[in-house]
Amino acid sequence: MKPLISLNTSDWHLGQRRLNPELMCENFTKFLQAHLPGIDLLNIQGDIFDTAIGYGDPASPFILKLLIWLLRKCDQLGITVRVLRGTIYHDRTQSLNLQVIHESLGLKNNFRYIDKVSIEYIETYDLWVGYIPDNVPYESSDDVIKEIKSQMAALGRTTLDYVHVHGYFSHVLPSAAHDVKIVYREDQFDFVTRYVNVGHVHQHSIHGNILYNGSMDRLGHGEEDPKGMIRIEDRVTDAKITFIENPYAMIFRTFDYSSMEVDENITQAFKEALSQYSPAAPLFVRIIHPRLDIRQALGQILQQSHPLTRYTHGAGSKSKVDDVDDDIIVPVVVDDANTITEDNLTSLVHQYLASHEKLGDMTLDDIDSIIQLGKKG
Repeated sequence: MKPLISLNTSDWHLGQRRLNPELMCENFTKFLQAHLPGIDLLNIQGDIFDTAIGYGDPASPFILKLLIWLLRKCDQLGITVRVLRGTIYHDRTQSLNLQVIHESLGLKNNFRYIDKVSIEYIETYDLWVGYIPDNVPYESSDDVIKEIKSQMAALGRTTLDYVHVHGYFSHVLPSAAHDVKIVYREDQFDFVTRYVNVGHVHQHSIHGNILYNGSMDRLGHGEEDPKGMIRIEDRVTDAKITFIENPYAMIFRTFDYSSMEVDENITQAFKEALSQYSPAAPLFVRIIHPRLDIRQALGQILQQSHPLTRYTHGAGSKSKVDDVDDDIIVPVVVDDANTITEDNLTSLVHQYLASHEKLGDMTLDDIDSIIQLGKKG
C-alpha cells in the first residue's frame, strides 16, 4: 500500500421529504467543494438517496445538479471514486445512475459502483479493498465474512488494507433493532490492516479501527449531534483521522424546559437561546414542557422571531403531567408532508415518537429496519 488521502462519507439521504431539496443540495455542494481538493480517493459508503426519486419529483433537478457537479469535480481533480450501495429501500438501484452519468459525460477518472460483496485491487495506490453493501443475500455476518475470505483466498490474500461496509456493528446496534439479521463484530475484521469505514448509523464514532462516518446532514430531532464526514491521511506507518463537521447541516434543536417552573422565567431563557440563530435560518424546533399553555406561549414567541421554523411540542415524561392534554404536533409551515405514503412513513413515525418522548436513541434507519422487518413478517 502507498500513502494516500481519502474522504469517507455516507448517508446523504438526498430527497428526504422533511428537508428543502434545493437548500440541502446547495449546502452539500459548498461543503464538498471545500474538502475535495488534495484528496486521492472519495468513498461513499451508501445511502446517497433517502427514497425512490422519479424525474417528476421536485427534488430531482437539484439532486442531478449535485451529482453531475460532483462527478465532474472529481474528474477535474483526478480523484478516484468508489460508491457503495446502501440500504435497498433508501438507495434502491439509483446509485447505479452515477456510473451511467460518469460514462455519458466521458469522464476519465477512476470510478466504480459496487453492489455486491467483493474485493478489488486499486493499482494506483497498491491498495487492496473489500466491499460489503447492505441487504446482502446471506444469513449472518459470519456468512458474509466467509464469502470475503473465500474471495481473498482465491486471490492469494490473507489481509486487506481497507473494507467499506454499510450496516450495523454490534457496538452501535440500538436495542430497538435487536432483530436485525446481519450484525458485524469488530473481531471478524482482524484481517484488515488499516480501517473499516462504515455507513448506515447516523452518528459519527470511532471504535478501534471501525470508523462510522455519521450522516452528512441532520434529518430529525434524534440526530442533533454534529454531522459530516471522515478524512484519513494514511501514511501507512500511521494515519491522521479527522472528522470534518458540516457547518451547513440543518438545525434540529430540542428545548427541554420540563424541569423548570414558571417563575424561573422560561420565556427569557427561550428568547436568549433563540438569539444565536438568524431569523432567516430554517430551524426545526422541539419544545418540551408538561404544561400546554407554556408550550403554546413559547411557540408564539418562536413564530414571531423565526417565521421559517417548523416545530413540534410535547409534554415530556408523563410522570410529570397531571391535567395536561395529549402532546400536540404543530407544524408552522403547512404542506402535504403529513400525508402518509410509503416514502414518508419512516419520517412520520420518527416525528411522532420524538414528539411523544419515546424515541430514545432510535434513528431514522433504526425505524426503517423495524418497518421492513414488519413487512417481511
